[in-house]
Amino acid sequence: MKKILFIGMIFGGLALTSCKKDYECVYSYPNGSGGTITESHPYDNVKNSDKAAAKANCDLVQGTFSVK
Repeated sequence: MKKILFIGMIFGGLALTSCKKDYECVYSYPNGSGGTITESHPYDNVKNSDKAAAKANCDLVQGTFSVK
């Protein structure tokens, strides 16, 4: 009985884990005086199905998309 309960707890814990990740887009753009400004935009709790859209948005500003 203890083994069944232990195995059930393991599967229950796996079911509650999240498949979402936090990503960040780091990009640079020129300022008016010849220098560059570097900024970042967080993408929090991104599902795997939404990752491609977030990366495409980052690619539009020629940024670097990475896991936080």
